[in-house]
Amino acid sequence: MMARRGPAEKQFLQNVARRQRVPQGTVITPNQRWSMEFVSDRLVDGRWFLVLIVVDQFTRECLLLLVDSSLNGGKVDAARYAIMTFAERSESRATL
Repeated sequence: MMARRGPAEKQFLQNVARRQRVPQGTVITPNQRWSMEFVSDRLVDGRWFLVLIVVDQFTRECLLLLVDSSLNGGKVDAARYAIMTFAERSESRATL
């Protein structure tokens, strides 16, 4: 059941939708921009699980699939740090 929205909230949402979209710049190198997405689903026994997906915009390579029953900010930050460390190591190997 959805709550009714007041006139001020409706006006705000309409203004957000009318805003001019700013196109993002093109990505020209790997590891320049990543996309993150959270997906959730239920197991047969009713327990929820979450998946954090991180994709490199340039190479379209999936950098991370993190599956857990709960993903808090600390786990997401640790995963981001691990990806950044791995990306730095692979860039240094490419320059050798």
